[in-house]
Amino acid sequence: FDYERDFAPVGMVAEVPYLIGVARASGIRDLAGYLDAARGARDGLSYGTPGVGSVGHLAGVLLAHRAGVRLEHVPYRSGAQAVTDVISGQVPMLVYQVTAVLPHVREGRLRALATTSNRRLDWTPDVPTVEEQGVAEFDVAAWHGLFGPAGLPPQIVERVH
Repeated sequence: FDYERDFAPVGMVAEVPYLIGVARASGIRDLAGYLDAARGARDGLSYGTPGVGSVGHLAGVLLAHRAGVRLEHVPYRSGAQAVTDVISGQVPMLVYQVTAVLPHVREGRLRALATTSNRRLDWTPDVPTVEEQGVAEFDVAAWHGLFGPAGLPPQIVERVH
């Protein structure tokens, strides 16, 4: 299929921001600390996400590129597995949906280093953005949209939107 030819966009359903987090016991206090550690490590540092090609994976690639560091992606079959391994110290960092990471931040198991969106989140107003911490042009979030078949009458698109 050709998404431009075969589908009619109806509207945005949700936008899901992500957090960059580390285990509270890691000693890393901010994004600069993580990036400095990555620069100092021979092979860089790793980060976990819920899979290859996920938003978290691509956010990590963008972070490495924009910050000029080497980061090794560790894909998991689920975000829960990535969270568990970061909390236990098996992997130093994760990039995952704020809704999945926030309970662990609030309970003190994870430290949120940054939000990947271009503005601070209402849920975590004390957590700075990646851009605020010196990594330019960084705005990453998952989004979910509603599409219908090509040729959907405009009045239906408008009503559903």
